[in-house]
Amino acid sequence: MEEDHFLLKPQGFTVETKRVNDINSDSTHKSELEIQNVANNDEFSKEGNYSMQFIAGITASLSVAVLSANIVWNSPGIPHLKSNESDFSVTDTQGGWIISIYHFADIIGSLLNILLIDRIGRKFSLLLSGIPALMAWILIINAKNIFYILIARFIAGIGQGFTYNTVVIYLAEIAEKDIRGTLVAIMRTIQGLFHFLLTGVGTFFSYHTLNLTSIFVPILFLITFSFMPESPYFFLLQGRDDDAMKSLMKLRGHTNSLSLKVVVREMKLDIEEKERYKSNSVRELFLRNYNLKCLFIVMCMKLTQVMAGHSAIFNYTQEIFHHSGSSIPPKISVLILSGIVLLSTLAAGLIMDRISKRITFLISGILSAIFLATVGIFFFLKFSTKIDVTPITWLPLTSLILYEIVYYLGIAIIPYILQGELFAMNVKGAAVAFGMIIGSCFSFISNTGYNYISIHAGVYIAFWFYAIVAIIGSILTFRITPDSNRKTLEEIHAMENPEMKRKLELERINRLKK
Repeated sequence: MEEDHFLLKPQGFTVETKRVNDINSDSTHKSELEIQNVANNDEFSKEGNYSMQFIAGITASLSVAVLSANIVWNSPGIPHLKSNESDFSVTDTQGGWIISIYHFADIIGSLLNILLIDRIGRKFSLLLSGIPALMAWILIINAKNIFYILIARFIAGIGQGFTYNTVVIYLAEIAEKDIRGTLVAIMRTIQGLFHFLLTGVGTFFSYHTLNLTSIFVPILFLITFSFMPESPYFFLLQGRDDDAMKSLMKLRGHTNSLSLKVVVREMKLDIEEKERYKSNSVRELFLRNYNLKCLFIVMCMKLTQVMAGHSAIFNYTQEIFHHSGSSIPPKISVLILSGIVLLSTLAAGLIMDRISKRITFLISGILSAIFLATVGIFFFLKFSTKIDVTPITWLPLTSLILYEIVYYLGIAIIPYILQGELFAMNVKGAAVAFGMIIGSCFSFISNTGYNYISIHAGVYIAFWFYAIVAIIGSILTFRITPDSNRKTLEEIHAMENPEMKRKLELERINRLKK
């Protein structure tokens, strides 16, 4: 008898069964329909609700609000330390290192995270990330010289390495396929909200008030997230199937154990891959072609996301607007920009699971390049020609507002979603950490490079460089990235992993035979 052949469709991830012998066409057609219905799992999602997933996602996202405080501090903090109001003096070069050392320490935090995330879990790894933030703010509040600040920023950077790695994985693993992108967009919305609020504090209140306000953000995160459930994937990784079921029941809002057991069985396919390569996850990441392809996708996305200049622009926002000569005070311009970021992340949450991520990323990158190039043209006209730019001093603020809108609709969010989606359990921790390390390296280069290029070549050169990266990176990413919208994690992994594809097909076929 010839063997059955199973073909797994990429779109909708339905399974067709082609039997050569022993099955007539009517029964084959019926089998195909049954498999499609089961494979899509629609009947399971209707039994529960998403409320607990949103609650867990929001409280987990408070961890990135902690990072907002660290980022917001740069814009009012560095100018204050350079001013006569500071208790100790800081030079331009030292100010650049205060910013850069944060991103350098991020790399160390990402490496440490690889050792812990599969041992103590996603929840406790995320809670652990709040401790360095508390320590850092205590040091900043009590700083007597620049070394206090440098040590504080280094410690805070380690916390960032823990945070992004873990929250991306946690959100991807607790969310159902229909809201995964929305949850990550909410993460960026929470970050944008606190960025706006803390920017307001930095704008209208003193440097010391900003420091005292910022320390309450990690406290809020630690208290609220302590009550949230652990990822069911982690429980399965530990062989704690009953705890995984309880976590799923809590997250999905229903107690139908039969349907949840079906979900758990598919989740365990990923765990089996993890167990096969338990001691070689890093080697597995770099030796398997499908893992390397996913890693290359992430690298292209992170290059576009970071080297499009967003981090440097926000860290030096006040200085940029000071150079523009606009009648709007730099601090107010920063606040306006932060408000636009918040509105953009809210809009992103509405479209993220409705439009193809790769198309959104492409459009976001091209438009970002246009607005960055426009800012570069303004500064070129001001500093390298004799043209009077007084009538168009509004242009940098307007262009950066439009840049922030399109950036947060795509480039800012999608890399985090795909980092949590693309990799199977056996390499996920190492892969996400590696992606964050790449991002941290690019951030270090971007922030340090902006300061150097602006001083030695001109600020317009920096903006033109960011524009070139944005357009090339978004086009390349579009060409190599698969469409993961409305697919479970197992379905996404099977798109690139032939072994996972075979296992998932067999699991769904065998389910119908029972």
